[in-house]
Amino acid sequence: MPNPGKHGKTIAMQNDELQNEILDWTREAQAGELSWSELAERLLQLEQKQAAPDCPDQDRARRCGFGEVIFGSGKSPETCVTITENLLQVPGQDEVLITRVDAEDARKIQIHFQHSRYSEQGRTLRLSNTPIENFR
Repeated sequence: MPNPGKHGKTIAMQNDELQNEILDWTREAQAGELSWSELAERLLQLEQKQAAPDCPDQDRARRCGFGEVIFGSGKSPETCVTITENLLQVPGQDEVLITRVDAEDARKIQIHFQHSRYSEQGRTLRLSNTPIENFR
């Protein structure tokens, strides 16, 4: 997560402190000390929830060109289903990839989605709201 400001303040700031920090960022951008793109990124970060195992980065597709990937190791099938359902509702997140998922857990996850493809060799599971194209 990018540094939310030169003063090291976090999203958990009091409203008044947050408003002052935003004003400082705006002044820095106007003075040319901060790019307008960096200002926009800082403002977008304020909307993001703090990262948690079941709260993936829903803005990754916009920033990186590809959506969030779920690291399946250590997560229950139920947790993977919940995360995937939430991600597939995000605009631009048309498909979800779960890595390090064994065949038994993959089967438990797949029953919740109409379109899926599991790779036993790669231990990856692709899930989508639309048919998954075969790239081979």
